[in-house]
Amino acid sequence: MGAVNEKMFSFASHLFALQIYSFVGAFKYVFIILIKFADMMTKIESRNGLLKKSQKEMFEFLSDFNHFKDLMPEQVVDWKSDSDSCSFTLKGMTSLGMKYDQKIPYSEIVIVPDGKVSFDFKLICNLSTQNEQGVLQLGFEADLNPFMKMMAEKPLQNFLDLLINKAENM
Repeated sequence: MGAVNEKMFSFASHLFALQIYSFVGAFKYVFIILIKFADMMTKIESRNGLLKKSQKEMFEFLSDFNHFKDLMPEQVVDWKSDSDSCSFTLKGMTSLGMKYDQKIPYSEIVIVPDGKVSFDFKLICNLSTQNEQGVLQLGFEADLNPFMKMMAEKPLQNFLDLLINKAENM
């Protein structure tokens, strides 16, 4: 009887070890899938806009939110700003606040949400010079799930293009 109990215990131990191994293996794959879906960074870039202003002049312009109102589309209402932050409402949609996160003189400005938002984002203004003419490229990075990405990608691209067009005509 002792040999049977010993074999049963050995079998049960192996079965338990196999179940643990299977659980760890399955968890590993679930973890990998979660990591892939967690990295849902949506990146949208504008074309390079050739400016009438120099790189330095555009950096100084974009470094003060009071100037941003001139760039905003007509769907933006209730604009409020000071030199370091702004808030506004997208007509028929939501209110949004933004602030500066980083300014690298004459080359980059990073803008992030200010206050409660439904997703994190960055608006990145990259400035450079090409043939002695200022160049502006805008980038938008956001953590969007696939459904939100599908809904927001085209309007965000249009928004960046509109900002570039307005910046070029300043």
